[in-house]
Amino acid sequence: MMRPEEQTSRHLLLAVIITVFSSMLSFVTLVMVYGLGTLDGGCCKSR
Repeated sequence: MMRPEEQTSRHLLLAVIITVFSSMLSFVTLVMVYGLGTLDGGCCKSR
């Protein structure tokens, strides 16, 4: 059984990793949508 300090730090680390991962995923998706919509003219605008 782990000590409370180790368990807390592990949970905190996991929470930070998940937060960073989800924010990066959202940022990449936003950049891709924005880039496709403006730079390439978008699939919907060109047709």
